[in-house]
Amino acid sequence: LALLLSSLGNAPAPQAIIFKSGIIGTNETWTSNNVYVINGNLIVSAGVTITIQGDTVVKFDLGRYMDVFGTLVLTGTVPGDDVKFTSLRDDSYGGDTNGDGNATLPAPGDWDAIYIENSATTFQYGEVRYANLGVRGRRTRQVREQQLEPALAMDPDLVTLFSGTND
Repeated sequence: LALLLSSLGNAPAPQAIIFKSGIIGTNETWTSNNVYVINGNLIVSAGVTITIQGDTVVKFDLGRYMDVFGTLVLTGTVPGDDVKFTSLRDDSYGGDTNGDGNATLPAPGDWDAIYIENSATTFQYGEVRYANLGVRGRRTRQVREQQLEPALAMDPDLVTLFSGTND
């Protein structure tokens, strides 16, 4: 019994589930001791900053998106400390948040995208899983002029660029 109680005392605290939807009009910090569920489309207003700590899990319900007119700040500092953006059906991060056991499995296209509407956001140390579009933002000319050189400066092993289909 002492061994059982000892091991229970060392168990990590359960993560709180915080639901988000609608319009965010004030600055917020999302912490790694919570799981954030985007259960309705989410808009970050212009002039508003959402800071997301490294190792935080953000799950999107089916078809949902985040539209960032303000600033999104990811504070992960090394690979493995990434902010995880994934499907609500993904139990590998944040556990069985939708409470269905193994009844559903995540799949590509489960949720829509994170739309970056300005240049105030730096999307580094973020892992995106099971999205339809992933992270979207600029037109081809803007990508070439503003993002190509900084991306190449990170000396990547592999780059996939998809841009300009709606230009």
